Amino acid sequence: MDKLDKAIYYLNNNKLNEAQRLLNEILKKNSADFNALQIVAIVYAKKKEFKTAIEFFNKALKINPNSASTYHNRGNTFREMGEFDQAIVDIQKALSIKEESSFYNTLGCIYFEINNIEDAKINFNISIKLNDKNFEALTNLGKLFFQNQDFASAESLFLKSLLLNKNDPKIYNDIGVIHLVKKEFKKADNILNIGIDLFPNDFLINLTLGNLYSTESFEKFNFEKAYNFYQKAISIKKDDPLTYLNLGLLFKIIGDHKNAIINLKKTIHLQTTDRSKNFFVKKINNPVIELIDSKLKTFDWNELNEDLIDINLNYKKNLNFNPFMSLYIIDSPLAQKNIAEYYQKENTFSLQYFNKKHNLLIKNKINIGYFSGDFGNHAVTHLIFGLLKNHNKNKFNINIFSLKKKEDEFTKEVFQLVKNFNDVSNLSDNEIINLAKKMEIHIAVDLSGFTKYCRPNLFKSRIATIQVSYLGYPGTTGMNEMDYLIADETLIRPQDQIYYTEKIAYVKDSYQINDDQKKLSEYKFSKKQLNIPEDHFVFNSFNQIHKIQPNIFQCWMRILKTIKRSILWLLADDKEIIDRIKKLAEQQGVDPNRIIFASQMKHLDHLARIQITDLLLDTFPYGSHTTASDALTMGVPVVTIYGDTFASRVASSLLKAVNLPELITFNIKEYEDLIIKIADDATLLKKFKNKLKNKSLLPLFNSKKTTIEIERLFEIMIENYNSNKLNQNIHL
Repeated sequence: MDKLDKAIYYLNNNKLNEAQRLLNEILKKNSADFNALQIVAIVYAKKKEFKTAIEFFNKALKINPNSASTYHNRGNTFREMGEFDQAIVDIQKALSIKEESSFYNTLGCIYFEINNIEDAKINFNISIKLNDKNFEALTNLGKLFFQNQDFASAESLFLKSLLLNKNDPKIYNDIGVIHLVKKEFKKADNILNIGIDLFPNDFLINLTLGNLYSTESFEKFNFEKAYNFYQKAISIKKDDPLTYLNLGLLFKIIGDHKNAIINLKKTIHLQTTDRSKNFFVKKINNPVIELIDSKLKTFDWNELNEDLIDINLNYKKNLNFNPFMSLYIIDSPLAQKNIAEYYQKENTFSLQYFNKKHNLLIKNKINIGYFSGDFGNHAVTHLIFGLLKNHNKNKFNINIFSLKKKEDEFTKEVFQLVKNFNDVSNLSDNEIINLAKKMEIHIAVDLSGFTKYCRPNLFKSRIATIQVSYLGYPGTTGMNEMDYLIADETLIRPQDQIYYTEKIAYVKDSYQINDDQKKLSEYKFSKKQLNIPEDHFVFNSFNQIHKIQPNIFQCWMRILKTIKRSILWLLADDKEIIDRIKKLAEQQGVDPNRIIFASQMKHLDHLARIQITDLLLDTFPYGSHTTASDALTMGVPVVTIYGDTFASRVASSLLKAVNLPELITFNIKEYEDLIIKIADDATLLKKFKNKLKNKSLLPLFNSKKTTIEIERLFEIMIENYNSNKLNQNIHL
């Protein structure tokens, strides 16, 4: 083996320094050795010493200006440098000398990277036409189809590529990603495990397997497996921010926010903007938002105020985060709309073509499908009972599509109320769509939005002719395929409609259905049983802890300092969180023993203990929803701030529907002043409590009335569809 062959051997085995040494020896003897010049240029390019690589390619081309491969290799180097215009010139020059399948493939890759999809597609197809066994071109064309959400074509091309080359781990990963996106978890599990058996040290397969086993809707969700695959991926590529992000999200799933914060901070430290090399890795989710979320959920306020201010001012820097988080971080309907539109565009997919019908013919009854992963002990279920118990079964067929398997007393009650209960938790998105079409669902009601266990691809694919967002997600989905959002005029005023991609279907009073047939516990807790001092005024906020932001908490502390014989009752049982809250109270000059902590209880017991409360304090910007209606149900008044978004206005909607609009304030000073005024005036508090005594007279607790209004909205939606008026808001 001569020196040149030996250098090529070293190059092919990634022993770049050894290759370079031999090539330098050759060039020292003969500086015009064309082959040595070209190969040493490739070595420098592989070492990321691009300027030197270009110099050697130039020397080689002076010796042989008709070398197609040298132009191709120099073009690839310009591509690596991000100088795409020059890269295109070089590849086209190579093609003018010699038509090669691989050259067209490279040109296609360059066009793909600069988002010229049409020219990329043309060049990939020419490459395949010249050589139908060019598995790289088949794979790249598949990735183009994947990006355009044509999953069937993408999968077909990947499978063809796999038949030609079983030694490329990327193909196994790419097929697995398609199945994962389509929620075809068993197929993803199968192909990825074949891949990992063949290539145990492949970074992407390890990463994707971590993503698979960390998917909660996958029946084989396994924290330990996901963790181990992520750790393996890190051992292979220690500085990849996406792996640390996914590891952080995995810790969040099990409530380990301490480790989540560590990994999210690592993500932020490592994050770069270079996304060009891997079409299949999406833009990284905004780790700052995930970090804020974990901090809020653990009352870790280190630099939190600065983070919140920065996100509210600069959210457009990285819009790619779950819109649900924007609801409790940003009180701007325009920002929430921008975030939802961007997120659904980047992260949701249409899986089937929708064949629009000219008319929606109702043969007998209107088929309604309710879709949620929360049919169990969850706020959505506690509320939706009011609708399920009162639906007119002579006019409507009610169908439940449960997106997450749950088995508790509330799931059983839903099952008993509804004739057609479909547990679809283990079905792929396509299988659920096909089932809904077979059942001829006329109106699909999404009760999830972007909350846990949601399946937005169902609605992106238009699972029913008419699609409605209701109850479970207090904001816009940003999805043009979502036809309506059920709301009321307190939540969405006429001037606010521009911030919603859906048309608004208005009920007359509050949008929130309640279950007025709910059997309440007759048990009466004493203050002593709940560790509450007998002679103190009880402020309550049984909201989820992450809704409590610094400005609201500081307001509450000022209230406690003003109302001397008062306590604040919060829902928390994690010792670390409790200790942090107490420490923050102390920093505000409040005795930490004046904050009492309640643990989780059974639902009816939880409602019963609320009666001990004198006044419920709403949170902001994500206010109390079911928490507020629970308090009002138990005769406890609520003071709220009317913000700019749906999520910050729900308590205002509820208060109007119980004839207590005077408890709505419009800024934090009004809020604080009103709370102090009520706590200081027993007669005023009694007046408000008396208004809540006869619930049967209050619109909020008239489930039958609200159900009739929602049913009428459904009928008008069908009438509007048949009259081609889907672009109109609906008022009763």
